[in-house]
Amino acid sequence: MKHRGLIWQIFPCFVAVAAATVAVTVWYSSRTARSVIEAETQVGMECTVRLLAEILREVPPDELPQRLEAWIRRAGASVPYRLTVIQADGTVLADTEEAPARMENHADRAEVQAARQGRLGRRLGTSPTLRRPMLYVAVPIRPGDPDTAVCRASAPLQALDSQRHAATRRVAAAAVVSVLLGALVSLWLSRRLTAPVAAMQAAADRLAQGDLAVRLEGQASRELHGLATSVNAVALELAERIRSVTRQKEEAEAILASMAEGVIALDAEATVLRLNQAAADILGVEPDRLRGRSLREAVRSKDLHDILDRALAGQTPAEGDVVLRSQGNDIQLQVRASSLSHAAAGQPGAVVVLHDVTRLKRLETMRRDFAANVSHEMRTPITSIKGFVETLLDGALDERADAERFLGIILQQTERLNALINDLLALAGLERDNAAETMVLTRQPLRPILAEAVQSRAAAAGAKQITVDLDCPEDLACLANPGLLQQAVLNLLDNAIAYSEPATRIAVRAALGDGDLRIAVADQGRGIAAEHLERIFERFYRIDRARSRDAGGTGLGLAITKHIVQAHKGRILVDSTPGKGSTFTIVLPRA
Repeated sequence: MKHRGLIWQIFPCFVAVAAATVAVTVWYSSRTARSVIEAETQVGMECTVRLLAEILREVPPDELPQRLEAWIRRAGASVPYRLTVIQADGTVLADTEEAPARMENHADRAEVQAARQGRLGRRLGTSPTLRRPMLYVAVPIRPGDPDTAVCRASAPLQALDSQRHAATRRVAAAAVVSVLLGALVSLWLSRRLTAPVAAMQAAADRLAQGDLAVRLEGQASRELHGLATSVNAVALELAERIRSVTRQKEEAEAILASMAEGVIALDAEATVLRLNQAAADILGVEPDRLRGRSLREAVRSKDLHDILDRALAGQTPAEGDVVLRSQGNDIQLQVRASSLSHAAAGQPGAVVVLHDVTRLKRLETMRRDFAANVSHEMRTPITSIKGFVETLLDGALDERADAERFLGIILQQTERLNALINDLLALAGLERDNAAETMVLTRQPLRPILAEAVQSRAAAAGAKQITVDLDCPEDLACLANPGLLQQAVLNLLDNAIAYSEPATRIAVRAALGDGDLRIAVADQGRGIAAEHLERIFERFYRIDRARSRDAGGTGLGLAITKHIVQAHKGRILVDSTPGKGSTFTIVLPRA
């Protein structure tokens, strides 16, 4: 339905009222004008015929016929009426517009009869002579005389109507002007009345479009002023409510975005309504691709589906462990789902919280493995020490040669325990979260560090007839902690010597790479199979446990080396071919 503007509802009413008022005024004026004109004409005619009667009354009756004709024609020329003198028997003695002889007897005329009776005679009728409507007024010349003659004046009604029409036209013209002025005033008044309402409508439209800063000015009208005040109050309240809702939404978004746990809101059909980035990362999908989809379809896990079903079916939170396969890796989750109800819509749903415990599980496994490995690594030397001490106590002290051999073995095992403890302490220090931030790195020439490491292992290499070659430019420098960097290279040399065959070569090379510095230790040993390469930097990981123990290592050397390199903001690489040897490369930032 098309609605008209308020101004076009008020303005036509004002104009209609003004036009109706003017029309009634014109109609009443026309009626009144006719009555006034007739009354004025009748008074004028009465005065004229009475004056004429007064004049004729002075004329002797026997002279009246001779003198009357000429005299009345002169009188008729000076008055706007038709004048007629009629004898008592109805014969016309004189007339200003017609010859008396041609006129019929007027004895039966009502105005003549009234005048002969001494009264003022008045009649509206049609003139037989002129054949048009006339107004007649008659008076007796000698009141009280039954044979008196009568003076009569007449005027055509057409002349009266012409005057009335002229007056009506003037009134109508004035009425039209009044209506036009009234219309203009009505239009101005309508605009003045509707302008504040239009301003309020525009303000309400801006409010509906979200412009909450709009305010209405005060109005002269009490009602409109009150309405403007109410609209301003609504705008203020709405702005405050929207700010509050926006603030709460932003806080909720910030909380969800900062949570490490994944949070997913579902409806009664398990369709995803909302989720945070952590949930998308855990599930390995983009948030926009998951919204609007069923979680049952997006994640194929019977355990997760069972938890969802329990949460959607009742009020008790459902919990459980779920293992998902994502990008080739197993993700272990602790899932907690609670039912919720949308109060406005009355539709149930659920909130699912996903806690990724994969790292915790892995750390727990590593902790168990570490405890088992440490126990195993320490049990062997302790058992050996305990056995030889018991042997000595049982009487072996009396045999000097055996006692010295046993004490040497005890010393060797004690040194092994000491090395293991020192390595554990070093590893614990390097694994601190802020080791990389707190370690002081200075610019150092690299060759002396490598040369000292090679020199310190020269005896061990010589025992197996292994040649260690060093290739490092004299001017090559690095940002490093000299002691720790040398320890990393020593650990790599120890492994290279331990797992290389006699009479082979080990190369220690250092050179600038593509934006970095590379230190490589390459041997010609047995090499490492590909399935072991990912785990050789784990603590206590051994490819061949029996050979490793024979080599005298603690199983922590590569783990320590990895953490030293990471503390230098670098990384360590390994390239190995079984039967040909291995190359370990330390990659450091350029100095």
